[in-house]
Amino acid sequence: MPPSREEFWNFCLEIYAAKDVKDACLAAQDSHGADVNLMLLLLWHDREVLMLADSQLDRLMAVSEHWQAQHLAPHRARRRAAKGTPTYDLLLREELDLERDAQAALLGALGRSAPGDTPDNLPRYMKRLSAPLSLSEPLLAAIRRA
Repeated sequence: MPPSREEFWNFCLEIYAAKDVKDACLAAQDSHGADVNLMLLLLWHDREVLMLADSQLDRLMAVSEHWQAQHLAPHRARRRAAKGTPTYDLLLREELDLERDAQAALLGALGRSAPGDTPDNLPRYMKRLSAPLSLSEPLLAAIRRA
C-alpha cells in the first residue's frame, strides 16, 4: 500500500535532512535530470521492500517528466534567478507547494506494489538516467540508518 501524502512528505523531510542526501539528490537532479520526488518515492519502496514493475516505473517517470517540464523546472529557474531579491522566499515557498503537488501526482499514478526480496527501485531509476549509482548510495545509507 502506498504511503499517504502526509506520510510520504514526512519521510522525504527526514531522509532529505540525512547526511549527504541533499547533495546527492541535487547532483542527480542537476547533472542527470533526476526528479528528487521520484527518487525519494522509489527509496520509500526500497525501504518497505516493495518492488515496482517496469510498467509502474515507466508511468511514474512519465508523470515526473510532465511535472518537471510544465511546473517545477520553470519555477525552479525563476527562484534561482531571484536569489538575493525580496521575492526569493516567496518563490521558495511556492516551489515547495509545487513539490507537494508533484508528490501527490506521483502517488496517484503509483498503483499497487509487490513485496520483493531485494528491491532495487532507486538503482533501476538511476540506471535509466545513466546516472552513477554512487549518487543513490547516500539515500540507501539513510534508510539503513533509519
